[in-house]
Amino acid sequence: MSVPTAQAEWALRRLTVRTADYLNMTQTPATVGRHLPDRFATRDANALVDLVAAAEAFCVARLATVGITAEVTTWDKRAKAWLKQGVDLVKDYPGWHAFMGFVEVRNAIQHGLGRLTDRQLGKHKQETLRYIASAGIGLNGDAIIIGRDDVIRCDHACSTFIRWLDRAARPAT
Repeated sequence: MSVPTAQAEWALRRLTVRTADYLNMTQTPATVGRHLPDRFATRDANALVDLVAAAEAFCVARLATVGITAEVTTWDKRAKAWLKQGVDLVKDYPGWHAFMGFVEVRNAIQHGLGRLTDRQLGKHKQETLRYIASAGIGLNGDAIIIGRDDVIRCDHACSTFIRWLDRAARPAT
């Protein structure tokens, strides 16, 4: 499936390479290094974080192509910026809740070492939990449970988001 912008092509290629690398790593057991299986399934966590980062970088880069250069440091700010461009991520993108679930999981990995953060458990707790459930991610209390199938679903969610947004956005300037 072709995509209309270089940003989308780059982001999709990044997802493909990262997922292939991840799948290759999971074929052989780790014996040394930071990818040992007893360290919060680090391979899975690292891959998921990288995949979400590629989708996030694409979203920001694509905003720049339509003239938005303001600081868009949160997904809420990105959604508002896109809405000003006539693209409603929240209402029009059918995979928004699942995609945001992976974003929440990434945040728990990065900021909570695999556990939901105080912020995630605060005033937006129910929304956070709905997003995570939409992504099909399990929880054990406040601890994220991820595995190979979750990483593959994350890859699909990120690539689908990139393709959808690239088509929904007005042509690059």
